[in-house]
Amino acid sequence: CIQVLEPAIVTVHASSGRAMLEDAKAAAAEHTKVVAVTMLTSLDERDLKRAGVNGTPHDQVMRLAELAHDAGLDGIVCSGQEVGEVHRQWKDGFFVVPGLRPTGSHIGDQKRVVTPRHARDDGASVLVIGRPISRAEDPVSAARAIEATL
Repeated sequence: CIQVLEPAIVTVHASSGRAMLEDAKAAAAEHTKVVAVTMLTSLDERDLKRAGVNGTPHDQVMRLAELAHDAGLDGIVCSGQEVGEVHRQWKDGFFVVPGLRPTGSHIGDQKRVVTPRHARDDGASVLVIGRPISRAEDPVSAARAIEATL
């Protein structure tokens, strides 16, 4: 049972539907934040269309954020391009923002990126910065350089 582990954060797929989101929140330990993954940062509008979803990534994230909020979750995972508006509508939400890239860094397979500073300023609760640090020649220096921008 997930309650025994007492993780700080549990992610679930927002597209799983309200009943599953409510069940996930009910199954989590009291202090565990349950957040719903809205749309991967490696996807864009073309990817949505191919999956049969009409609208922009922004529209899809906002729909799924509302679903997560209505289901009683603590927050969502979304790109930095949406976190500002989601934060304005969900003041006490907890927002995990992946796919962040420092200015001038290679974006790789990510399609909807912002800088760590931009995400933080727009209301991100947790910044997820992977490859710009893990694939750097000097990961410690890369992490410190990013930290200095915050």
